[in-house]
Amino acid sequence: MKKAFFLVIVCVVGLLAISCATVTTPSIYSNNANVEYTILGEVTLVVQENSSGSYHYGFMDLLAEAKRLYPEADYVIDIMQDIRSTTIFGMHFSREFRYRATAVKYK
Repeated sequence: MKKAFFLVIVCVVGLLAISCATVTTPSIYSNNANVEYTILGEVTLVVQENSSGSYHYGFMDLLAEAKRLYPEADYVIDIMQDIRSTTIFGMHFSREFRYRATAVKYK
């Protein structure tokens, strides 16, 4: 009986270990070419998905963060959005949206 119980516990722990996965994939990329500008620096905005499964952040929030970090910023270029998803037993658990861009000032 003890061996069967131990075997069940080992199987459950093993399934938990192999069924949990976190994946980060790029989903958006933009690049503004042929425009003269001065690079001010990198901007990062991290957003957690809320309990209803939605988030309400976008380009304007990223631009606002750039202007907060670099008050002279006119725009953001080279935008990347990474989505980091965590699943348990194949079911969606949480997502984190990480926006990265370069703040620029036009010449």
